[in-house]
Amino acid sequence: MGTTGLAGPAPSRLTQRTGTDRTELPDRLGKPALRALAQAGISDLDAVAGHSRTELSALHGVGPRAIGILAELLAADGRDFRS
Repeated sequence: MGTTGLAGPAPSRLTQRTGTDRTELPDRLGKPALRALAQAGISDLDAVAGHSRTELSALHGVGPRAIGILAELLAADGRDFRS
């Protein structure tokens, strides 16, 4: 058919996972949040930990529910958002 006009590869790593890597972002974040994070270049917990709650909340698609899930994941790994 041809190209879709989208820049760069599709963020398949964010949406198709085995669930065995604790650093990957889970599907339960929701597609809008996963898309927003992918557009910002955030694809794993290491990248999430490098941003503040305020920075992540400013991304269109990342709401309070997604921030709560990310906070739980970081806490389970002994980490937190950047201050």
